[in-house]
Amino acid sequence: MFNNSVIYESPGTDCICIYSQNGDIHFNNSGAVIRGTIYAPNGTVVLNNGLHTIYGRIIAQKIIFNGGIEVISSPGDLVFMEAFDNGIRLVR
Repeated sequence: MFNNSVIYESPGTDCICIYSQNGDIHFNNSGAVIRGTIYAPNGTVVLNNGLHTIYGRIIAQKIIFNGGIEVISSPGDLVFMEAFDNGIRLVR
């Protein structure tokens, strides 16, 4: 669950992936800018309040938004999924 209005991105030109394998992902804030992918293949992505701008993709069984949303996608957004075969790396 994300409760702050911030920009979610990685340093440099890489994008982030906010991932939940079997659960849901919630954004409860007045809006966020996300450069990357929100990925909940077996869950729900909930975007509450404000305007959320995603430069990437939202992949989920269900998407609920209570506010504004703008998704700006490109063909290169899905390249990161090729790395799933090599395992996912956690960056702290």
